[in-house]
Amino acid sequence: MVADPPGPIDPFWTGVDLRKMPGRVPRRLRAHRRREAAGNEYASGWAGCRGHGRFMGMDDVDPPRRAPFGSSLLVAFGWYVTVAAAVFVGLVGVPANPNRDCSVIFACLTPQEGFALAAIVGAPVLAAMLLTTLAITPLLARRVPSPVLAGTLSVSVTVGLAVLAGGFWQAAR
Repeated sequence: MVADPPGPIDPFWTGVDLRKMPGRVPRRLRAHRRREAAGNEYASGWAGCRGHGRFMGMDDVDPPRRAPFGSSLLVAFGWYVTVAAAVFVGLVGVPANPNRDCSVIFACLTPQEGFALAAIVGAPVLAAMLLTTLAITPLLARRVPSPVLAGTLSVSVTVGLAVLAGGFWQAAR
């Protein structure tokens, strides 16, 4: 059997007297302080023979945290903005070819005309992807603890579904 260490008991072994710690107190430590104030024999952090040396409060584990829906949705929409900005910068940063052949349709569009055409053609696709992301995000936010991961996964699933729909559309033509 392991003996208790001398001095104030620190269940997390940080060397700090936790009874004098200011500010918010973690849930496990609050339970420890309640047991200590009640004179519980297992309040020292060592469970003795009965607990087989487990730290106090290990059965008082907080439930898994859910990702907030709003934060997850902001991350997802942030991915759309990032990709749109990267495409815009990539297209604007390419210099125009001085020897353009304008005999092919859409070959001699100005950047403004190209943006307008992309907006007309891409608006329904983008709207469908945003609505799909809006539908998928709450499902993932319930199961994934991180808003960043939930938002990224919802965009990934949406892009996968868009690629799948595009493949079906090409196959049906």
